[in-house]
Amino acid sequence: MIKKRLQLLAVVGALIATLLFFMAGQWLAAGGSLLLTVFLAYGLYRFGPVYHALRHLYRGDLEKCEAALKKIPSPDNLRKEDQAYYYFCQGYLLSSARKSGAAQKSFEQALEAGLRLPNDRAVAHVSLADIYLKKGQKEKALAHLEEAKKLKHNNVVEEAIQKLEKAFIH
Repeated sequence: MIKKRLQLLAVVGALIATLLFFMAGQWLAAGGSLLLTVFLAYGLYRFGPVYHALRHLYRGDLEKCEAALKKIPSPDNLRKEDQAYYYFCQGYLLSSARKSGAAQKSFEQALEAGLRLPNDRAVAHVSLADIYLKKGQKEKALAHLEEAKKLKHNNVVEEAIQKLEKAFIH
């Protein structure tokens, strides 16, 4: 919360500086200050609650991730990439809460909206494979597992893939 206030304070400060430079007739400084204001405001908008939720998710702090997601009143109004990561975080939280039906829907929405990083797409596919395997839908599970294998992913995802492959054998 403090970081958010500092960011907002920086935007307001840059805007005030722009006005002061403008009133003093220092056009070059006013122009530079205006660019800084736009840059800071864009950063505040661009890296909003979805970015913070994702950062908390990567750090393993699910409570803060959930709190950041709750600050988003209507995820359908977000940009497509932000929607993808909103649903990705939501799917992970729902999966952790053992709500597989809702998690499945969220991961599918995340993939449909277009997760940017291949590792994140692989995580979504592995999660869907796990959900489908638990539901007894082995064909769908295998299809998602194959999609995850095609994507570049880290060792954690590779271990999850191997674990699911062993589950197919048994």
